Amino acid sequence: MKKLWTIALLAIGISAFAQEGKKEQSADQEQKVLERFKDLNLSKEQEQKVLQLYKNKKAERKAAIAKKDEAKPSKEEMMAKREKMNAELKNILNEEQYKKFEQNKKERSKMRTKK
Repeated sequence: MKKLWTIALLAIGISAFAQEGKKEQSADQEQKVLERFKDLNLSKEQEQKVLQLYKNKKAERKAAIAKKDEAKPSKEEMMAKREKMNAELKNILNEEQYKKFEQNKKERSKMRTKK
C-alpha cells in the first residue's frame, strides 16, 4: 500500500513539474519576442498585438508540422508568409517604429552572416 501511495505522489509531482515547465517556456518565448522590439518603445497595446501575431505564427507552424505528409512549402510560399507577417507588423507599428524594426532586422542579418 505504501508503494502505491509513493507511486501516485511521484506521478502527481512529475506531471505538475512538467506543466510548470511549459508555462516557463511560454514566458521565455514571449520575453524573446519582446526583446526584439524593446528599443521601439511599444505601447502595452502594441506589445499585446505583437505577441498575438507571433502566437498565431507559432500555431500555424505547429499545424504545418502536424501535416507532415505534405511537401515542404516552396520558396514563394515562405516569402508570401514573410510578406504577410511584415504587413501585419507594419499595421501594428507606427512609421518610425517600423523603420527602426527593419534597420534592426538588417543588423541581425549582418551579425548572423559574420559568424
